[in-house]
Amino acid sequence: MRERGMTRLVSLLLCLVLMTAGLSGCKKTSPSTEENNGATELLSQEEGTGGKGRFLETELPLPENIRELYAMSLLEDGRIALFLWNDKERAYQVQETEDEGKSWKVRNIDLEAAKELFVGYLNTAAIRPDGTVGVLSQNDGRLLLGIILPDGSVELRELSLPDVESQEQEYAQNIIGSAFDADGNLVIENLNSHFYKVDLTNGNCEPLLDLEEKYIRHFGTAGNKVLAVSAEEVVLFDSTTGELLEGETVLNDMLAADSSLSEIVSDSGKPLVFAGETGGEVIFYANHQGLFCHTPGGSVSEQLINGSLTSMGDTTVSFLDLVMVDEEHFLLAAVGSFGEAKLLKYSYDKNAPSVPETELKVYALEDSAFLRQAVSAYQKGHQDVYVNLQIGLSGDDGMTAEDAIRALNTDILAGSGPDVLILDGLPVEKYIEKGMLADISPVIEEIADKDGVFENVRQAYDSDGVIYQFPARFYVSLVNGEEEAVEAGGSLKKLANFVTEKKAAGESKIFPMRSAENLLEKLYFADSAAWTESDGKLSEEAVTEYLSCAKQIYDAEPVESEDVYYSNGGVASDTIGTLDAMGVALKTSKLNYGTIVSMTEFTMVYSMKSQYGIEYELADRETAKSFVPCQLAGISSQTAKSAEAEEFLRVLLGAECGAYSFSGFPVNRTAYEKVVEDAAERYDEYSKGGVAVSTDEGDFFEMMFENPTPEEFDKITGILESAKKPACMDRVIKEIVLEQGEKALKGEMTVEEAVSEIMKKCNLYLSE
Repeated sequence: MRERGMTRLVSLLLCLVLMTAGLSGCKKTSPSTEENNGATELLSQEEGTGGKGRFLETELPLPENIRELYAMSLLEDGRIALFLWNDKERAYQVQETEDEGKSWKVRNIDLEAAKELFVGYLNTAAIRPDGTVGVLSQNDGRLLLGIILPDGSVELRELSLPDVESQEQEYAQNIIGSAFDADGNLVIENLNSHFYKVDLTNGNCEPLLDLEEKYIRHFGTAGNKVLAVSAEEVVLFDSTTGELLEGETVLNDMLAADSSLSEIVSDSGKPLVFAGETGGEVIFYANHQGLFCHTPGGSVSEQLINGSLTSMGDTTVSFLDLVMVDEEHFLLAAVGSFGEAKLLKYSYDKNAPSVPETELKVYALEDSAFLRQAVSAYQKGHQDVYVNLQIGLSGDDGMTAEDAIRALNTDILAGSGPDVLILDGLPVEKYIEKGMLADISPVIEEIADKDGVFENVRQAYDSDGVIYQFPARFYVSLVNGEEEAVEAGGSLKKLANFVTEKKAAGESKIFPMRSAENLLEKLYFADSAAWTESDGKLSEEAVTEYLSCAKQIYDAEPVESEDVYYSNGGVASDTIGTLDAMGVALKTSKLNYGTIVSMTEFTMVYSMKSQYGIEYELADRETAKSFVPCQLAGISSQTAKSAEAEEFLRVLLGAECGAYSFSGFPVNRTAYEKVVEDAAERYDEYSKGGVAVSTDEGDFFEMMFENPTPEEFDKITGILESAKKPACMDRVIKEIVLEQGEKALKGEMTVEEAVSEIMKKCNLYLSE
């Protein structure tokens, strides 16, 4: 099944002038004779003085209790209108503001006339500048268009698509997108990528274009152009005639450079949105890189706003609607990581430095959505600081972790290193030993006093009152299954014996693994916390037991394929965890073993317990009691920007960023309580979820997701609190262990030989 989820510019030259004063670094064009407030002042600046003029972001207040935002528009009289679902009122509403969100007024809709529309499945909605709202829904196989007029009256049209006979019937009536063009025409797209123009007066649907072969992911309008985004190109066509327009190489190159732009981020958001000036040619578009202006036929798109300086750069945010207000103002409706609506205003400030004068360098070995969310949150509150996020491993230059770390160390020794370090994967103990990290205990104490933190995590990083590193998030390894299996998961030795005993008894499908590397990684995150000796070196005895147990498990039940199914357990940016949460219920394993990294995953674990009696506990709890830290933050002892670096840590470790729901549990207790609260209310009669899977052997598994009970939240919280020591997160050490360990599991060398190589290579690395 296919996936899912204004005032006119005075002239094009003015648009270009504004862009040259922005963050694109473009040189000014020759002076224009056009007169207007923004242009005259910008052009009066002397050539070369530059440095002034930037769009600044403001988040406008939204109505309370928005469960889902469907559409936003700027009306002809200057009001902002929204179409939304009000969770408290349990109703769809049109709300409007004339004071930029300080107060909102609910349009009095004729609910009786809209009854058929609103009891169906609501697909999509769009708002015309005159205030008319077009709402598409499905009700008992009927495709309905609801027209909510400015006075609140509602007219219903039953739509009939004229060419559905030639389409896949399952998808034909599913309307996945809608938008008004500059002439007020409503353009809609169905799941078969067929486009139609809808006559609001009678509901007639005129076919515009069949793009089924290209499979359009999402679309937008700019003036009277439709921009339909596929995996390979942005298809342009006329919204009034359906005539194909000449393709834009610049837009297609943009897609080729970032494939995520052609995917749907969520049911209500997109990674790329478009807007146009009324009746004009210029196309504006916004993505995580920022806001751009493009002239059809042009060889480049000019950047108006640098996304990294605003909420646009937050990769956990998706976009809903973009509106050009005038040459100096834009509105952007967006959706955050929890589905929370955002209304962002961008205003041009001719006195703001085009690039903030203060630069804060933040380094991370690998990129992450959470880190970019923190950068955006910091930028929003500190528009006088530019956060220069430096990523060591881009993934496209062939650089290894060891290469990246060596380059970082060279910069630090040369005095040009970062101010803030995200220490995941880095040789932290060596940095501490050489005095390269500052004491951040005052910042941690401040956060602990304000929001609370997991004290077990704080104690793990507190050395006689000094703290050099602290994680924003953490997670743990779990074992779940029947009581006997959960008991066996208490230590690696007991786990290995359990697997071999079951195998000797003639049983199969005991331990879930996809490869030797996958097995080693699962056990690594649960056990490596117990390997470090007092002098910072690895315990040969502990590493030997780890590899011996892994070999025993692997030999008992070798895998059919060496393809790695899961991502690594957390060093990489956006971990999905390694816990095979359905294996026991599906009878593909006797136990599940791996990392659990979010309340979403815990909801599945709890649902399996509730419906299938499958218990869970901390893995390797008798030996290591470990947790996996992520987004470990530290401040360089050499920084000249201590105040800015400490403020960045306050944001990174604070409650707002901590409430992000994936890639680990927040160490911040206020954020953790918010995550628990959201998980406790995620599913109700209006929002249900589940999973159904069948195996090749004919076994069938079906489970509905349930909100965990207070007792179960207490249990998982207790498990998180019981973890005492962090896993070994040095990326180089981990790669050495997995590389040599894989050879031992596959019989290319003995366990003893592999341990010898591990100790030799790791000790050499640690001594550098």
